[in-house]
Amino acid sequence: MCVTALSACASPPCPHVRYHPVRMCGTTPSACAVPPRPHVRYHPVRMCGTTLSACAVPPCPHVRYRPVRMCGTTPSARFARPAPPCQEGSAWIFPSSQEEGWREAPGWCGSASCMPGWCGSASCMPGWCGSGSASCIMSAAKIPTLVTHAGGAMKYRTFGRTGLQVSEIVFGGGAVGGIIIHKDDATKREAIRRAFAGGINWVDTAAQYGNGKSEEALAWLLPESGATPHLSTKFNLDVENLDDIPGKVEQRLMQSLTRLKRSSVDLLQLHNRIGSKPGGRVMTAGQILGKNGVADALERLRTKGLIRYMGITALGEAASVCEVIRSGRFDSAQVYYNLLNPSAGRSMPTAWTGQNLSGIVAACRSQNMAMMAIRIFAAGVIATDERHGRESVLTTDTSLAEEERKAKAMFDAIGTEHGTRAQVALRFVLSNPHLSCAIIGSAELSHIDEALQAQAMGPLPDAVLAKLEALYASDFGRVG
Repeated sequence: MCVTALSACASPPCPHVRYHPVRMCGTTPSACAVPPRPHVRYHPVRMCGTTLSACAVPPCPHVRYRPVRMCGTTPSARFARPAPPCQEGSAWIFPSSQEEGWREAPGWCGSASCMPGWCGSASCMPGWCGSGSASCIMSAAKIPTLVTHAGGAMKYRTFGRTGLQVSEIVFGGGAVGGIIIHKDDATKREAIRRAFAGGINWVDTAAQYGNGKSEEALAWLLPESGATPHLSTKFNLDVENLDDIPGKVEQRLMQSLTRLKRSSVDLLQLHNRIGSKPGGRVMTAGQILGKNGVADALERLRTKGLIRYMGITALGEAASVCEVIRSGRFDSAQVYYNLLNPSAGRSMPTAWTGQNLSGIVAACRSQNMAMMAIRIFAAGVIATDERHGRESVLTTDTSLAEEERKAKAMFDAIGTEHGTRAQVALRFVLSNPHLSCAIIGSAELSHIDEALQAQAMGPLPDAVLAKLEALYASDFGRVG
């Protein structure tokens, strides 16, 4: 059965059927069948022992994809990558929750099921909303599948305990860079194309970005591109009105889904800061972890199938942030980490000034939480001397002027022979192997190219890191 040739797919006339994929050993991917059902949850598969060169993706923003484990490996990125040889007659289903482990599915090899998501022949597994077969109804949609670019090959890291493989660079839809908020449609479209062609497989946005404009842009940019990257968004809660946290969280998510024109997202993250006293945008650990708090609310949304994973923004008071992290309730954290302030991932010298976020990376590691590095360019201060008026300082104990002073002292010391200022900043973040990825904000198309080239350069040399240590010890030249 492992070498049977499947050439047709069935299109069951049931809009709510759940299609279960199989691995087909020994077959050659050639075409993909995708029933155009907007409410169907399609579960893609990987064909073991083959090299996939294209993906078929239904042009429907409501489709949810569930990856499978491939031939004894962790799930790869959603871009085509070769799978190693597999053992005949077995397959593994990816867990859908933290509690669910890998489940073996013996005998799937050579069985058949509708196979959206990966280019391949398919037929329909009997017993699901009818039987029989029919000709394929959709050919492979065009999607960027290359993970190489002008600068080199994209690298992927494991996204914490989720097991997902995420590109080292995440496309950020924030307002500081703002390319998908402030630019014309042609530029937005090209930005997405370049990102995916470079191997980026994750897009991060938030309700706050452009007052919803970022999410609205992605609602048409992603389906038009034909790509199915992982997608994360964020929500804020009004701290003065927390009488019904679960209701408020669900309301925020549904508003985001409406703007995104989707039925679910991969990751939903709390955007509020975390501290010991509530007020402004600050929530306490008790409000997040307590009964009917944020964590409970997100768990309910996960149970409903509206989100896959739960995350926080690790800003605020480090002790309170670490308390939330160590609860083990969340899958990921957005961590402030850059050349000027890497304190979340290390202890800093006594002379160094800035908000000390020490312990956050260590706490995340203790829970095997994914870490998404944010503000890697410090709102552009590290990357350039140009100012666009959208700069904002997220941390305490510093100012825009102080950040500019430190950035100047830093590049006076290390120069630019290791790349542009932005490239040095990104390479520094990627030098930390414990971070899952770095979210980049882009104002121009060239910034995306620059970031892809920097990622291909790899971590900074030890000599540069040694110079940085001296800068931290003197607070960037402030003390002798």
